[in-house]
Amino acid sequence: MALHQVCRQVRRMLLTWTETRDLIFYDDKEFGMKEAFRSLQAQDVPGALGRSLEALARAKAEPRGRPRSLARTHYNLGMCHFILGDCEAARPLLQAALALEPGHGIFQESLGECLRAQQLREAMAQVDSRTRRLDPPPAAPKPGPGVRF
Repeated sequence: MALHQVCRQVRRMLLTWTETRDLIFYDDKEFGMKEAFRSLQAQDVPGALGRSLEALARAKAEPRGRPRSLARTHYNLGMCHFILGDCEAARPLLQAALALEPGHGIFQESLGECLRAQQLREAMAQVDSRTRRLDPPPAAPKPGPGVRF
């Protein structure tokens, strides 16, 4: 039991961290991106996600839509997923934005951050898996006063 407690304490000391990152989110008037941005400013990430999803659908439906706007709607939706911690959903959207504008530095950097976050999450899962193996099996409850077995 003592080994288990020490492992948990060491893991918390060494493996917990927070990072602050600057976020770029497009607030173009086209397709409702500005409304999604306003939701994000109000810290309503689920609302921003819904509005970004609508913006992407509008951009895809526009026959004369500009590739730049379509790329930005993909990017914004990907960033909403990324903010919510869903890198699996964010990655293909960020890749689509980059495919529409291959040299775009913000899209490249954001995709790299998303891939990095996925790798870190996988590494943490491996660490957790290894330390769980060190956990002792749960002890059987000891009968106390008034407890019958």
